[in-house]
Amino acid sequence: MGVSIYYTVSRSYPLTEVETKSIEDIVKEYDDSKPFKDGEDFYVYDYDDEEPEEIFSGATGLPLEDDTMLTIEACLYWAKCLTKIRHVIKDAEWSVNMDETELEWDEIDGWQLPMDGWNGSTCIEQPDDDLTCIEQPDEEIVDEKITEILEKTSTDCITIQKEENKGNYSEFLKMPFEEFQKFTTPYELHEIACRSCSFELEKWIVESALCSEATALMIFWRMNPAEFLNYSWKKKFDDEIHFDIVRIIIKNFEKGFYQKTDIKYDPSDAISKEEFIPEVLLQACNGEEPYIYIDAREVHSWFGDYLESKIHRCETTMELYNIAVSLKHREISVYEKVIDHPMCDKAIALIVYWLLDKYSVSALYAQEGLSFNPILKKIVKRLQNNEYQEILEYDPNKYVKPIKWKIPEFMFNKIE
Repeated sequence: MGVSIYYTVSRSYPLTEVETKSIEDIVKEYDDSKPFKDGEDFYVYDYDDEEPEEIFSGATGLPLEDDTMLTIEACLYWAKCLTKIRHVIKDAEWSVNMDETELEWDEIDGWQLPMDGWNGSTCIEQPDDDLTCIEQPDEEIVDEKITEILEKTSTDCITIQKEENKGNYSEFLKMPFEEFQKFTTPYELHEIACRSCSFELEKWIVESALCSEATALMIFWRMNPAEFLNYSWKKKFDDEIHFDIVRIIIKNFEKGFYQKTDIKYDPSDAISKEEFIPEVLLQACNGEEPYIYIDAREVHSWFGDYLESKIHRCETTMELYNIAVSLKHREISVYEKVIDHPMCDKAIALIVYWLLDKYSVSALYAQEGLSFNPILKKIVKRLQNNEYQEILEYDPNKYVKPIKWKIPEFMFNKIE
């Protein structure tokens, strides 16, 4: 099941008790009356306090067969369910998608697929045979077939393209979905995956019922999953196909979707290169509960030498804290003044770290983003060396929540 229908509803106030009860009744009605055996029941994500305006959201996997009509019929079935729910939730912004295809709202007929239909390029055909524990075919035969497909297909269909990445150029394989479907065994997909593939091609591989556990695990760690641990698991990011691939692989492993073959993969080397958040940045500080007595607007009005002078003259950790929590300034020296101050404690160092980490990926600080890195590394080193005292209370897991989800333990295991 590699195709899903996604739905998100946003507004400025949460669902009422009446709305919640009505939605539960609608969902139960449609779950109980589902006319197809395969596919998931209607799934609703838990409400996330960090995204209070997202009052209703979820994703439901659709049955995926050789005949895509069943997939489309299932989509339209859940679209009727969402139509009823939309009549319950008033004054809200809606988004409903079948993978990359956006459904259209009609005031009379409700949610509908667009007139030009579903872009079914993400639909991977299911194999005809039982592929459980397939024995590996001759490597030369696999290589010959791949070479034949690559050589016989016109350059318009399969191309080696160049992608710029931080000033470096790397070649990667890209092909249309029709050509991808010519590969018919887990070993062929693994051989292709071992090459430098486009992210689109890697997504097709991990969505395919031909994909082996080893291949999926290899692609998973290639996506650098630790970079996305601070992403909301349920939110759809249009420009982050890496994170989409990470979620697809984890969900498919949980379902037992991937083929058990004799292809091996040891993720140890990839894991050792992964940049996980240092543990010291997640540890809570014990101490006095801080309080605010300097208005944030006042701190925002201070600049240059005057601001640095105010920081320098702080006589207590609490005073330095009151300035640090309200910093939104672009000057790097301001943050260095804070973490170098004799009154700076572990709590303030953590606050500055997570402020700069947030600013480093913000468009408002695009020019300054990279220049924050030396300060971030300095803070980590000092925390690891226990150079800051614990004076004030602060828990980054409570106030920042840098870890939104965890990589399952089974993703760290070898495939042998």
